[in-house]
Amino acid sequence: MFQTFEEELGKSVAERLAEHLFGPAALFGLGLVAAWAEGMHGSLLAAWRAWRARPVPEQALGVFLWAVAVVVMAAVVGTLRDLWLRTLEGYTWPGPLRRGLARLWARRARGWRQAWQAFKAREMGLDASAAPLSRQERERLASLEVRLRHLPPREDEFMPTALGNVLAAAEAAVRHRYGLDPIITWPHLWLVLPEHARETLTQARQGLDRAAEGMLWGLLFAVVAGTWTWWAAPLGLLAAAWAYRLAVTRAAAFGELVRAAFDLHRLALYDALGWPRPSPEEEQEAGKRLTAFLWRGQDHA
Repeated sequence: MFQTFEEELGKSVAERLAEHLFGPAALFGLGLVAAWAEGMHGSLLAAWRAWRARPVPEQALGVFLWAVAVVVMAAVVGTLRDLWLRTLEGYTWPGPLRRGLARLWARRARGWRQAWQAFKAREMGLDASAAPLSRQERERLASLEVRLRHLPPREDEFMPTALGNVLAAAEAAVRHRYGLDPIITWPHLWLVLPEHARETLTQARQGLDRAAEGMLWGLLFAVVAGTWTWWAAPLGLLAAAWAYRLAVTRAAAFGELVRAAFDLHRLALYDALGWPRPSPEEEQEAGKRLTAFLWRGQDHA
């Protein structure tokens, strides 16, 4: 038994080391070495020649120290991941800035909803005098459908960033549809989800986390390596921008899975707690009562 545990632990450590040494942390470390070497020697070719001239033991020691530094940097960034993700959502921003940007998002959303309503009225034939939608207008309508789905329905629920709004939209959809607060009820729902559902959600969340970490790596590279060579800052900022767009896309996929988990398995939460399943007409109020029970231990009375 203990031997099996040690083998699994060793395999886990080996997998983590491989992930660090062949992942974004290693790429970041290589980029730092390249930027520093060019800054010190004037060109990468001159730096390579200087490296080749070093004794083999010094080269081996340098590679070992580089690998240790990569693992340490990956561990540090990993500990900052959750805080960084909350920062990207907008939770840690100063209050006035957060509220101001949220109002800008709400104002843009009002324009998108008005455009959607106009296109939808024409599509459904509610305006007999209007011409049918063209192909470009149908594409615009589809784009608005997707955009509005990933925005909160109420203006007081908006966040200051695109990433924050995508995740807030998924939370708000559950809250408004079923009366369940997804933040409070999620740990309990997680325990009654089928194994395949948990695996799918875990993979989606890991993809979001990696994209968020990629943005942090890009910004760190721009700041640190940018002090040694001219190309590091634009390259790091470009990588950070790409990683942020990827994070928004993956957040949307993760949010859809969270909605689906509540759509399909929320009644299992009532069953596991010994509560009667509510009817569709009663579910909004029942969800609020269940949330209060899980958070404060209060029943309906």
